[in-house]
Amino acid sequence: MIQNKFPTKNFWGRNGVAVSTKKQQERILNYMKKHGSISNSEAYHKLGISQLSVRISELEAQGFKIKSRCKNCSVNNLTYYLGEDSVKKER
Repeated sequence: MIQNKFPTKNFWGRNGVAVSTKKQQERILNYMKKHGSISNSEAYHKLGISQLSVRISELEAQGFKIKSRCKNCSVNNLTYYLGEDSVKKER
């Protein structure tokens, strides 16, 4: 389970359903573990998460090692990857 240092806030996801920050972080981690990476476009269209960079920063603050690679060096074109030791950090 993810230990969240940040207050749990609700954000409106797809279909008007509130999704907590912690739940969004869990969905991002699960997606990266399954698919190897996640982009802003994938987060938005497949997970309903519009602030991927914020969630990534929160995960990094919790100790997860996340790497990024850019296409055309724009924030909108970043793809994030889990570092090899990140899987071990989760409890």
